[in-house]
Amino acid sequence: MKEHLALRTSIVRQASAVRDDLKNQMRDLEQVLSQERSDMKAITADLNRQYKSMETDLQTKANRLEVSVDLLEMQLGKSREQREKTEAEKDTIISDLQSKLDSMERECEKILHGCLDSLLSHLAETQLQWEEQSTVLHQEVKDTLSDFGINPLHI
Repeated sequence: MKEHLALRTSIVRQASAVRDDLKNQMRDLEQVLSQERSDMKAITADLNRQYKSMETDLQTKANRLEVSVDLLEMQLGKSREQREKTEAEKDTIISDLQSKLDSMERECEKILHGCLDSLLSHLAETQLQWEEQSTVLHQEVKDTLSDFGINPLHI
């Protein structure tokens, strides 16, 4: 029985030692778990802060880009209006210049025809004068040849 009691005491001591070891391990594990939870909370809080910061930055950037797009669309509209206005003015100027050119062409044709008609008239008058002078000159030459006894038809 002493042996049995000694064995039991030994088993109880071993069980107590194992229990104390297990309690110590459990306390250590609870501390590790607590530290892990604390770290997890810190990481989660940091990630949430970073996420909110990035979200704010992206929203700010998106707002700036929307304002930029609106401004560029407005500038594009103004540029298109200006281009259309400029093209209309250009077309008007071209039309006016074409009308002036056509008018100048008609006037030049009138002047040219007038000058040519005048020249033809002057040439006709001059031709008549030359023919008259030529006829008079031929007659004088014939008369002079006849005075010398020469028949002008034989020459």
